[in-house]
Amino acid sequence: MRRGLSCVSIAALSLSLIASLVRAETPDNPKIKGKLSRIDNVPVLHVWGTPRERGYAHGYLLAQNIIDLLDKYLSDKNAIGGPEMYEAALTLASVTMSFDAKYQQELHGMFAGIQARLGDKTTVKALGRKLDVKDLVAANCVADSSRFGCSSFAGWGPMTPNGHTIAGRNFDWYIFDALVDSQMIVVQLPEPEGKKLGWVSITWPGSIGCFTGMNEEGVCVSLHDAAGAPPTKAIGFTPRVLALRDAIETARADSATKDITKIFRNRTVVIGNNVPVVTDFVRERVHRSAKGPFAVFEYDGNTEKDGGVTVRTVRSTYHRRRNRPAVQGGAVFQVCTNHYRKRNEPSECDRYETIHEMLTQLAAEGRELQRSDAWKILRNVGRPSEDVPHLLTYHSVVFEPNAHTMHVAFCKNGKSAASQKSIKLDIRKLLSK
Repeated sequence: MRRGLSCVSIAALSLSLIASLVRAETPDNPKIKGKLSRIDNVPVLHVWGTPRERGYAHGYLLAQNIIDLLDKYLSDKNAIGGPEMYEAALTLASVTMSFDAKYQQELHGMFAGIQARLGDKTTVKALGRKLDVKDLVAANCVADSSRFGCSSFAGWGPMTPNGHTIAGRNFDWYIFDALVDSQMIVVQLPEPEGKKLGWVSITWPGSIGCFTGMNEEGVCVSLHDAAGAPPTKAIGFTPRVLALRDAIETARADSATKDITKIFRNRTVVIGNNVPVVTDFVRERVHRSAKGPFAVFEYDGNTEKDGGVTVRTVRSTYHRRRNRPAVQGGAVFQVCTNHYRKRNEPSECDRYETIHEMLTQLAAEGRELQRSDAWKILRNVGRPSEDVPHLLTYHSVVFEPNAHTMHVAFCKNGKSAASQKSIKLDIRKLLSK
């Protein structure tokens, strides 16, 4: 599993429009539309402007970080099989993946920014050559060839203080030294006139997609693997982290399920996904739809079934009697790990069972789910564990969408992120800069 899996999965390390990326025009001396800062020693990159300008700022400000990360990742044969397999995959994938023009522009801008910052000092030692645009392309397809496991949940209504949504998320991946200490925060400021929502993500240098994030309306999106059905076509796939980016830049709090369903049905992915989407808890919204503020998008390339997307929600009822056990009046929590429950029969998962049992116990006792409880749950299903020593929880997040807040912790010294001290991200404040 660690080396990435089928020919189609390996092929997903690049994309079909490399030639047009290389031909794109490079701006001469653009003003850098970005800045770097730190929150508790965690790097934070802000970018704004056109797609090309955002990419240029990203590349210019993180040039050496991108080169070093790619070099170290490709030096790890457990990652993609080493440089030889990587170079072969670039050729194999030239007709498999497809990027929208805006992402072509952003990646080419990134390449131009790296060149402007480093000049001819862009050699990737593991490849024995200089960085190429196609390498940035490949970096944004890694999630389509390297599988990972994650856990998410949310509680709301009578289960939480003030009824507000509290959600938790662990991002688990195989242990790659290159990725362990290079996580960062990227702030994508909104586009003028509200064409694209601003959002904040937890990611790595050189990545322009979404693994874990929250947008300016408090909509939270995260990526989980699932054993999806084989795709119904052979080419023209969207890298899944870019499908999630389109989702988070589009989803409004009042219409998130509808908005994201439309996005996903127009973007075919090569492998299966569970995508938990969390919104703020608004009592009137639940009364109208009888659905809670948590939906799981079971999403794969089999477009013959529900257009490739089946949405899983739970029926939810809000109770004014705060001392009433939450489980008596309709579900007020939901869980997601790495198996389907609607597009396919669910499989056994110890993490799913653990989370469900802990939330059920809280609800049965009529106790509220506090932020501290969310962290306790995340710690209980964090990695590594005795039975799964080769996985690591890279980052853990507790979302509070009503407050537009993310509490984020990162792995350290081989220990699960959920066991580390968290930092608070005020999403509105970050997006106002």
